[in-house]
Amino acid sequence: MAKHELKQCPFCGGEAEVITHKFFPTMSNGRETESYGVVCKNCNTSGYQFYDCVQYAVNAWNRRVDNG
Repeated sequence: MAKHELKQCPFCGGEAEVITHKFFPTMSNGRETESYGVVCKNCNTSGYQFYDCVQYAVNAWNRRVDNG
């Protein structure tokens, strides 16, 4: 998986990482696919964790009130 640029955690300023949910696959066209989310490595804050695309998870995490 390519490294994606993630903003720091909005609560503690810690480093975040993309996580893959292999244990909770979604069904798409009759086949299993992985889900993705982002979590802070320091305080374990996370956003919505079940995006079907890494970039959607990254975009959601990076969204802040000041930048829409």
